[in-house]
Amino acid sequence: MIRTTFAATPDRRAVVAAKVVLVTAITGSWIALAAWALVSVTIAVTVMRRRDV
Repeated sequence: MIRTTFAATPDRRAVVAAKVVLVTAITGSWIALAAWALVSVTIAVTVMRRRDV
């Protein structure tokens, strides 16, 4: 009989690596979104100030 149960249990290091990649991707997405919002607000404020002059 051939044992195939090893294929159903992934390596612990692979699971940890996958979680790290997932958390990093989510965190990176939020940082990018925050940076985009900051740049957008900065541009909007700059444009509004130049119109008032």
